[in-house]
Amino acid sequence: MINSDTTAPTITSIDPTNDSINVQINKVIKITFSEAIKAGTAYNSITITNNGAVVSGITKSISGNVLTLTNSG
Repeated sequence: MINSDTTAPTITSIDPTNDSINVQINKVIKITFSEAIKAGTAYNSITITNNGAVVSGITKSISGNVLTLTNSG
C-alpha cells in the first residue's frame, strides 16, 4: 500500500514581502514552501500583476521547496 501526502504545503516566506512598495522592476520573487513542491495544474496560470495589469515575460522555476518568478522581459 502506498501512503500519499494529502496535506498541502504552506508558504513559509515570500521575498519581497506582501504589499512591498518601491520594489525594483526586475526583482526576482522567491516563494518558499514548507516542503518540496511540484508544478501542478495551476502552474501555467501563475502571473504577476503591476497595478492590475499582467506583467509579460515572466519565467517560473521550482527548486525543492522554492518557487522563483523572474521578469525576463
